[in-house]
Amino acid sequence: MLKVFGIMFFPRSIGCGPPLDINILLPTILTTVKQIEDAFKEFTTREDIAIVMISQYVANMIRFLVDSYNKPIPAILEIPSKDHPYDPAHDSILSRVKNLFSTESVASGRR
Repeated sequence: MLKVFGIMFFPRSIGCGPPLDINILLPTILTTVKQIEDAFKEFTTREDIAIVMISQYVANMIRFLVDSYNKPIPAILEIPSKDHPYDPAHDSILSRVKNLFSTESVASGRR
């Protein structure tokens, strides 16, 4: 039995207009890192996708791409998987938010 790691992509609108292209990738142990990279690049450049949900385990395989992504839409949401618990230290979006708030606190004189 193949194990599914989980990476999902949500369209901006469901049921409106013509059928959308494939907007989901469910990696297995046979999926290469290159295939995951290509899917991430494709789905983060499509205009019909608003949220990219990716398990943190899979995101760690392409961490350089996830960390370098800086557009607001589609938003990247790292989620835990059944076999791999969520680690906030590896979540690039959470790290950016923490840095933003700590920078604002320093700039305003608050801590």
